[in-house]
Amino acid sequence: MELSEFLEWVACPRCESRPPLVAREDWLICTQCGFGYRIESDIPNLLVDEAVPPDQLPAHLKS
Repeated sequence: MELSEFLEWVACPRCESRPPLVAREDWLICTQCGFGYRIESDIPNLLVDEAVPPDQLPAHLKS
């Protein structure tokens, strides 16, 4: 399954909004709550406990 197809049906695990997740670099970022979920080895890590809060996310992004 392509990432774009995945993003069409997946909801943010934290705020349950859909379809708010957008791909940026190695991250899926929720456009509603702002939390980031790392993509590791082409697999999104959607565990809420490991999500990065919006105020800390810029430090993890390259640009």
